[in-house]
Amino acid sequence: NYDSFSEAIEKVESKNGQAIAAIMAPRTAAQLRELKEATTGAYLREPEFFTGLKKFNTNQVPVNLDYGTAANCSTAFVGDFSQLLFAVRQSLRIDTSEVAGEAWERYQRKIRATMRYDVIALRPSFFSVIKGIKAA
Repeated sequence: NYDSFSEAIEKVESKNGQAIAAIMAPRTAAQLRELKEATTGAYLREPEFFTGLKKFNTNQVPVNLDYGTAANCSTAFVGDFSQLLFAVRQSLRIDTSEVAGEAWERYQRKIRATMRYDVIALRPSFFSVIKGIKAA
């Protein structure tokens, strides 16, 4: 059901924030879309508070987390993502080598690319994490 999303929004609002988006696994989004009325089998309409959220589905949110005795749980993130900053600590650096490992013998060139970023929540209380979302 949508209760955990309502509670997450309330946590943000209780700190004077405004929850504007939710990030979740595609499996979680599908389970919410597939909610049905118990007696008629008709699909449930999203509550207004949930419809107002921008929703971003990504397979970068795992669906195999342990929560209690279950091993197939996921999480969702709700909040004001305008209060989240990404900072570049080191710009893109590309290194190449003909002698690293066996590259020289195999007429190969090895390439390494590195960057360093930080993520900073300006107002951590403007975010809420929903844990333990189980597979249906």
